[in-house]
Order: sequence, then structure tokens, then C-alpha cells
Amino acid sequence: MEHLVIRDAELSDVDTIVDIVARAYRGGEGEAGWTTESQFLGGQRTDRDEVRAEVNDPNGKLLVATDQRGTLVGCIKVDRVADGVHFGLFAVDPRVQGTGAGNALLKAVDDLARAWGCSWVGMEVLNLRLDIKAWYERKGFRPTGEVIAFPYGDDRFGLPRRDDLQFDGYRKSL
Repeated sequence: MEHLVIRDAELSDVDTIVDIVARAYRGGEGEAGWTTESQFLGGQRTDRDEVRAEVNDPNGKLLVATDQRGTLVGCIKVDRVADGVHFGLFAVDPRVQGTGAGNALLKAVDDLARAWGCSWVGMEVLNLRLDIKAWYERKGFRPTGEVIAFPYGDDRFGLPRRDDLQFDGYRKSL
């Protein structure tokens, strides 16, 4: 996707971010992108309060990508962790997935990490998402061996459709 602008999220972006994250992770009517987790999780992926808190977080950045018309097409949350950065809440509008918006957001994370003097970038992936793991591995990420329990009972992460969910840690060196 040409002419993307990556910028800090603003409070006026909150509703659009919630919508994009919901459609990217849970799918909508005929809008499920390749990133949907709807076969594993139902319910919400995030809400206004969480996104508002991420916009206002003084210890991290919520970045958004906008297209040439100024339409918000994706987001990613970045937090500094010791000598690296961790990202999450990474979503691209399913209508523009595959056009380079996700790559542009990941590049922005790498650039920010380098500007902060960090040596690595990391995140977690739902264990059953082999396609997502393969995508990240093509981007240079490698499994760390870290396994994080899925927060069953915490509806903020969705309503599990299975009892074997967990997160696997991934990291790449800069």
C-alpha cells in the first residue's frame, strides 16, 4: 500500500481502532481476514476503555497507519521492555490485508526500537495459529520457547472455544 502514514494514535481514533481490531481478530459479516481467530475465540478482542488507556499510556506508543485519504487502516501497540520492545494489539483492516500495511507497521516498530536503543522486538502468538507463526518467521522472528498461559476466565481476551489455548513467545534481533 503506497502513501501510508504511521503516526501516534489519538483519542479520536479509539472507535475506529476498536472496529478494526474486532474485524481483524474476530471477523465481521463476510469480512474475516486471514488474521481472524474466530475459530478459536469469540467475544470481543478489545474495547474502548482498553484502547483509550493504550493511547494515554506514557510508557508506550499506540501507532496507527493511515492511507492516502487519511483513513485509518491498522494499529500496533509498542512497549519498551528492558533492552527491547514488545508489541501487541497488531491489526490491519481485513479489506486492506496483503497490501503492505502490516509490513509498514512492523517497520515502524523496528525503527522505534532502534531509536530507543533497543536490540530486539518481541511478541506472543496464539499457539494454534501456525499461519501467523509462519508469517512472523518470514519476517525474521524466532520462537523463544516461552509459553504463556491463556487467561481463561478473563473475557477481555475473548471467549475461548477450546481448552488448549496458550501463547508462544517470538522475538527477533535488530
